[in-house]
This record gives sequence, C-alpha cells and structure tokens, in this order.
Amino acid sequence: YVHERFNARSSSNDIALILLQHPASGVEAMKIYSGSPGVGCSALVAGWGTTSIGSTALPRRLMSASIPVIGFDTCRSAMGAFVTPNSICAGNTFGGSSACSGDSGGPLAMYQAGELRQVGITSWGGPDCGAAYQYSVFTRVANYVGWIEQIMGVSAYSVLGSTSGSCLGTSSSEAPQGGVDKGLGIMNGAHLAVLVGIGFSVRRRSKQNRKAGQCGRSLT
Repeated sequence: YVHERFNARSSSNDIALILLQHPASGVEAMKIYSGSPGVGCSALVAGWGTTSIGSTALPRRLMSASIPVIGFDTCRSAMGAFVTPNSICAGNTFGGSSACSGDSGGPLAMYQAGELRQVGITSWGGPDCGAAYQYSVFTRVANYVGWIEQIMGVSAYSVLGSTSGSCLGTSSSEAPQGGVDKGLGIMNGAHLAVLVGIGFSVRRRSKQNRKAGQCGRSLT
C-alpha cells in the first residue's frame, strides 16, 4: 500500500505498508515513538546501504549509526523546501555518520520507555553521505498513524501511557504549528504491518561539500 499522496519529485508522504499474508513468527513489531523527539537526542539509523561516498558495494551485515536529531528550521535551511512538517531530520552538522544510498526504507529509532521505537523511515538526503550540512531526511511516522489504522482496518493499540525515558533535547524537532498524531503500535494480532520508504528519489546540493568517512558500523 503506497501512500496515495506520495510525490516522487519531493518525496513527500514517502511511506508504504506491506501487509503480510500470514502471521510473522519470531518477531515483534516495533512501536511508534510517542510525541516528538528533542533536538540533539541520539537516534539509531540502520540499513543495508553503501558505507562510503561514491561506493556501490553493499555490506554483508546490517549496518547502523547513532546520529543526533536536527531541528526543523535548521534542516529546512540546509536541505530546502522539500523538508516538511511530515519530515524529521538527523545527522552531524560538521560531517560524520549518516544514512546513505540504499538505506531508504530503513528505520530511524530511539529509546523510549526502555525499548527502541520507530521515529522515522529513511527517505532522502544530500548527494554526499555524511558530509557537513547534509542531513538525512526521514518520514515522520507518528504523523501517519491515522493512515496506518485506515489501511489496517483496525485501531492500533496505544502506547501513550508509557513515555518514560523520552529524550527532551534542547527543543522540539517539530515544525512550528505542526500537528502530530501521537504514537501508536502497529501490530494487529495475526498480521504485521511493515513500514517502508518508497525511494531515495531526491538529491540536492548543500551549503558545503566536505567528504566523510565510514557512514555506519555493523549492527550485531
């Protein structure tokens, strides 16, 4: 189920659902992060994409990196108008680890109430992974809870009662005046809805073009 308002040019509404025909065994759905993560809070990005600029080689292990959440205004100033209230950004201002080509559709996760919860879906970024002033842009999953429930045909269970351990950061990462549907889980008894991004369809230049080294580490 691709979001009906997905725009390939801007990567807006870059979210889709895969509904499994049979129940998944041995796995547990990751809940959606409740509320808006604070600016500067550490988030975990994971994926199977390339690990250095210009490389086409893909890793044999799932890779991950810890990157800080970036404020909406800072990200929009660096990355442009395609950053919307439905986006959340993360990355190192002066370069370092980041999502890279091939990571699209993977999760951005943060700890809340003692467990990892999904904050975003890797969507797009600058042309040079890990370069200064080039942030990774993710779909803000909490904004799509209503859409997820509509596709699933049932009400997802709430996790709003357990927000202990949330990182408040220095300020909210939401856009000014931006509304958010608060976080809910997405597992419905027998079937698991898997959140995926649609594509790394946008590349643009940033303010600076500094090369960075390794974009991730092995997730074991």
